[in-house]
Amino acid sequence: MTKTNLVTGGCGFIGSHLCEFLLAKGERVVVIDDLSTGAFSNVEQLEGRPDFRLVIGSVLDHALVTELIKDVDRVFHLASAVGVKLIMEQPVRTIETIFLGTDSVLKAANRYRRPVLL
Repeated sequence: MTKTNLVTGGCGFIGSHLCEFLLAKGERVVVIDDLSTGAFSNVEQLEGRPDFRLVIGSVLDHALVTELIKDVDRVFHLASAVGVKLIMEQPVRTIETIFLGTDSVLKAANRYRRPVLL
């Protein structure tokens, strides 16, 4: 049976490469990314594939995260606020994204009993 994966932060450098790896293994991939530090260009070549879906949204949107997690087999949680400049200029946003986003993902994953890789 083909696994379906949710990759949070899938438009980032590491996330986009993980997406390519999972797709090459014949698995399906759903990405959620708000494009605040990731880039669409990192996954642009994957658009249009039937086994790939990109959702532009935030891990801070608990309803969206819950909806996505209920339909996948596992979660790779890579979403994070990154970059020294961003962290220095917006420390509260950075903390909220990292901690509240992770809380949202873990609560939804627990609800549907999905494994999570942080």
